[in-house]
Amino acid sequence: MVDHDPDQLAAQHESVLKFVILGEAGVGKTSIIHRFLNDRFSTDSIQTSGVEFHRKRISFPGHIDVSLHVWDTGGNALASPMLSSYLHEAHVLLFLYDITNTASFSRLSEWFAIVRKAICEPETPGTATAASAYGGVLSDTASRKTKEPYMALIGNKSDMQHIRTIKSEKANKLAQENGVAEISIVSAQSGDGVHALFRKITATVLGLRLGRADFEQDIVAADVKREVKDGKPLAEKPPMNRTRSAVCLIN
Repeated sequence: MVDHDPDQLAAQHESVLKFVILGEAGVGKTSIIHRFLNDRFSTDSIQTSGVEFHRKRISFPGHIDVSLHVWDTGGNALASPMLSSYLHEAHVLLFLYDITNTASFSRLSEWFAIVRKAICEPETPGTATAASAYGGVLSDTASRKTKEPYMALIGNKSDMQHIRTIKSEKANKLAQENGVAEISIVSAQSGDGVHALFRKITATVLGLRLGRADFEQDIVAADVKREVKDGKPLAEKPPMNRTRSAVCLIN
C-alpha cells in the first residue's frame, strides 16, 4: 500500500527525476545501470567516456508514474570541465565503489569534495533547466523536495562478500562525514538490491511511503539511450515548463 497525501500527486503528469552515477572507473556504474534498465549483466562492458544518458519509466501503485533520467558518467568525470553540467539540477547522486577494491573507496572523499564544489558554483547564464533539457515536466513534488540532491553511497559486488575489503564501518564513517542519506550494497552481476535501490530512492525523494513488496516491483519500463551534447541530452521534443531546483549542498 502507498501512503501519501492525496493533494501531493493530484496532477496527473509524469514526474521526472535526474540520477547521476559517479565513481572511479571500473566500479560497475554502467553494469548497475544496465541491470536496472534491462535486468541483464555483461562481462564485456566498455568503460564510459564522458557521459551517457538513459531513461526508464517506473510506476508505483496509485497510478504514479516517474521517468528516471539516469546519467552514466565516466571515471574521468572528476577532472572534466563538464562536471558542473552533468550535475546541474540533479535530484539524486549515487557515489559508487567496489567493495573488493580499496582504491575505489579511498578516492570517494575527493569525489565528494569536488562534486560539492561543482554543484555549489553559480549557475551559468543560459544553462538549461532540468525540465527543458529532458523534454519532460518536473513535478511540484520533485522540485519541492529536492532543494539539494539526495546522496547515496553504494557498494557494488555484494555477491563477493568473501573477498570484501571495505567494511561497513568505513562506509558508515564516510557517509556521516558527507551527509549521505542512503548507504547500500548491491550486485550488478546477480541483480541483488539494484531495482529495490532505485525504487526506494525514487519513493523517498517524491515523499511516497511504500510497502516492502513495492520496492521490487517494476511495472512499466522503457530504456532509451540518448545522445548527449555539451553536457545535456538532446531533447526529443520542444522544451516544456521550466522549474528550478537548487542543488547546493551545505554542511
